[in-house]
Amino acid sequence: RRVHGEDRQEDDMNTNTNTSKWIAIGVAATATAAIIAFALRKRKMRVSSMIRSLKYADDARTLIIGDIHGCADEFKQLVQKSGIVVGKDQVILVGDMVAKGPDSREVIRYASQIGAYAVLGNHDVKVLKWWHCKQRGERTPDLVPAHQEVVRQLLEEDWRWLESLPYILDVQDSSTVGHYYVVHAGIDTRKSVEEQNPQDLANMRSILPDGSVTSDGNTGEPWAKLWPGPQRVFFGHDAVRGLQLYPKAVGLDTGCCYGDRLTGYLLPDQALISVPALKVYEQPNAKFMANRAAENVIAENSQ
Repeated sequence: RRVHGEDRQEDDMNTNTNTSKWIAIGVAATATAAIIAFALRKRKMRVSSMIRSLKYADDARTLIIGDIHGCADEFKQLVQKSGIVVGKDQVILVGDMVAKGPDSREVIRYASQIGAYAVLGNHDVKVLKWWHCKQRGERTPDLVPAHQEVVRQLLEEDWRWLESLPYILDVQDSSTVGHYYVVHAGIDTRKSVEEQNPQDLANMRSILPDGSVTSDGNTGEPWAKLWPGPQRVFFGHDAVRGLQLYPKAVGLDTGCCYGDRLTGYLLPDQALISVPALKVYEQPNAKFMANRAAENVIAENSQ
């Protein structure tokens, strides 16, 4: 009987071991499924966050502002000059809110305060990459001095605001303005908006003869010149070419950080508005200076 009892005890132990093993397998499978589901949701969120849709009411006005680049005082002056009513009307920023100018943190703070919408520019993306590496405990990339100043200034809430931004705003305006896009650099004319490469959206300037895109503004054709529509596009990023007015695209980077001006576009007024830079915050390159000199000559001759 004692031996029989020991056999039964051993059988019970084997049964419990097998049960525990199957429970462990089940728990592991459930955990794996949850991780996969989370990863898929995260991937879907990343894809969907590239584009954000907005809808405006008939009586709302919109001010779309070019590259601010840390020029907080000029940003505030332009909003005030526009007559935009905070809380009723909308302000949209075409990206590159940070770097080069003196106060990137104040630009983000004010944008958040007035409920401005914005898209990511190439300088925003570069400092965000640094912050994400820091958050993950990874080696942070080397930064140029202008970006080092940005990461020194920004607080946690500033980073959270910045990382919430999309690359494209798809705006449905129920007034006479209709449907338009806001992007920082440009849109590849070979692809649908949903198929765009985020790197191109933040960096491109020109289209080469073979149809490919490049960030080099000294070669090829301005992408905006070739944009067929039907949606109008508002963008920045190209201070050398400056203000660009094409039938279906408007470029608003007029080099405020280089001492020129900060420019906005009012809708549905269809009117340009600008304020002069308070000073030269970063020395412009020779190409920028040559283009501005040519513009001044044309302006003088037209008077």
